[in-house]
Amino acid sequence: MHKWFWYSLNPEEKFQRYKHSLWLLILAIIVLFIKFDLIIALGYSLVLIIFSYLGYKHFQREAMAYKERKSCQKTL
Repeated sequence: MHKWFWYSLNPEEKFQRYKHSLWLLILAIIVLFIKFDLIIALGYSLVLIIFSYLGYKHFQREAMAYKERKSCQKTL
């Protein structure tokens, strides 16, 4: 069954979907540069990039911890 809702995903699946949603970040940055002046667009895009990087690292840590827990449960 395909999982539609974010809360029903395990951390590995959330990490995979988050990586694929980074294309939306690229689109948002392009729109910023089209709509706003250079300095404003640079500021907003820097904020978006920082928050997306922090989110990426957060989901990566959760996925790694989930993998470790899952592998420990298999060995028991």
